[in-house]
Amino acid sequence: MRYVVLLESRAEKELKSVPEGVLKRVDTKLQVLSLNPRPRGVAKLKGKESEGWRLRIGDYRLLYQIDD
Repeated sequence: MRYVVLLESRAEKELKSVPEGVLKRVDTKLQVLSLNPRPRGVAKLKGKESEGWRLRIGDYRLLYQIDD
């Protein structure tokens, strides 16, 4: 099953300020998430009402939610 990755508008704005090399890595990770939203190395966010996940990409963090 393939997932659809949707970006919020503020995430798109944020990506415009990211260096080109990091942007390529983010794009690769987004493609991986479309195939497997829980790859090795992701962490479930902690908190009372948290439904999100975190993926590290160098100094950056990709925060996302999964809608099965």
